[in-house]
Amino acid sequence: MVRSYAVTFTFVGTRVLQPVPAWNRHSEAGFAIEIIIITFMAILVPDLVFHWSAFTLRRS
Repeated sequence: MVRSYAVTFTFVGTRVLQPVPAWNRHSEAGFAIEIIIITFMAILVPDLVFHWSAFTLRRS
């Protein structure tokens, strides 16, 4: 469910960034790469947050 929400947020985030002038100066290929990066980050960041304790826990 969290991943679905994160991917949906990708579309909301790109709409929020459209008024920024630097966002509209990219070519179609640059825009596609940015969408891919934003989607990847939208999936990666929630996974890191949910598994943070597993990453930081010291095992002896």
